[in-house]
Amino acid sequence: MPSLSYLKICHTNATWAKVTQHFYVCYDLILAHLSLTNTVPFSPFPSPPSPKLSQV
Repeated sequence: MPSLSYLKICHTNATWAKVTQHFYVCYDLILAHLSLTNTVPFSPFPSPPSPKLSQV
């Protein structure tokens, strides 16, 4: 799943649980990727994921 690599990039650049602004930047990257590939590998989450989820 391409989304996992994006999640890893986001986790490396920022601690999502601490910095929510960075989460939305990462979310934009994921949405851009989805619009390019026309695929939805996961349901869009309404709020920043838990620290457990970001530690892929």
